[in-house]
Amino acid sequence: RQMCIRDRLRVPPMLFIVLVENAFKYATDHHVEGIQINLRLEVWEDRLRFRTENNVGDHLAGKAAGGVGLENLRNRLRLIYGITLARLRTDIVAGKFIAELSLPLEPAPFAPASAPKKLILPT
Repeated sequence: RQMCIRDRLRVPPMLFIVLVENAFKYATDHHVEGIQINLRLEVWEDRLRFRTENNVGDHLAGKAAGGVGLENLRNRLRLIYGITLARLRTDIVAGKFIAELSLPLEPAPFAPASAPKKLILPT
């Protein structure tokens, strides 16, 4: 069967929202002016890459990059794609939080309702 581009670009719903929310939350935390938020979505031949970059307050600059939302996203990626297919990298560099999510552009092994079928419990 020949694959159309729409099939190749399908991603589980709401994957990017955690990264977008965090960018706005932490860029505006303790800042009144000079807020910087950059969002970038790139599609390559076999991968999709979504990158967020935002400034963070001094209280976060020395801390490890990651929290509950990011850990939940990592767990969700492992459930949907396994250990090696999807990558989420985060770091704080020079007062900027950078998150980069990379996904394969193959037909995704997830149920349309966003949860893997094996996680849907019978009622």
